[in-house]
Amino acid sequence: MRPIAQHRAFARHPLPLPRGNPLLRATFCAGLLLLAGAACAHAIQHHPHTPKTVRHTIATLEQRWTTAELNGDASAINSMLAEDYLGIAPNGTLDSKADTLRSIRTGAIHFASITTSTHKIRVYGSTAVVISTAEVSGTYNGRAISGRYRYTRVYHFDGANWKIVSFEASRIREHGEDREQRAPEAMPATAVSTGGASS
Repeated sequence: MRPIAQHRAFARHPLPLPRGNPLLRATFCAGLLLLAGAACAHAIQHHPHTPKTVRHTIATLEQRWTTAELNGDASAINSMLAEDYLGIAPNGTLDSKADTLRSIRTGAIHFASITTSTHKIRVYGSTAVVISTAEVSGTYNGRAISGRYRYTRVYHFDGANWKIVSFEASRIREHGEDREQRAPEAMPATAVSTGGASS
């Protein structure tokens, strides 16, 4: 029987306290408390969704996302996005899952390289938030979308898999850069991704 199951069984059918010697009774109670505490600690330590394991999972998914975007792999991207996914482009427009897949499948968006830095992953129960900076080189409808971006990507655990539910990117304006040098207004919310992340 697993420790957590033992703990639950004990809660339903508590053992009778020994009669007589008070010291024996105190020792017996202390032993039961230690046993219950060990069972709970074991359950927490081996829970599959501890922040440490989630961060590792999300970092792996981020790498998979980058590979999919660089390869134009619409099938992989489709499997990673939630059905109600929404992305916010640097100009404030919204991209749905269908919009994102259309950009990939038609070849409208193409990435030559993606390099990231200052990655952060924060875990809040069944939600994970990735914040990072990316140096992107690529085109969208033949126009350059190269530059530095800061973005946030949100994952949610749906009971079986971690899915991307939201994404937002902002162009980082370099010192002395003219407004006309910014990314094109039509740039989609899929135009930035990351190659890895850390806590």
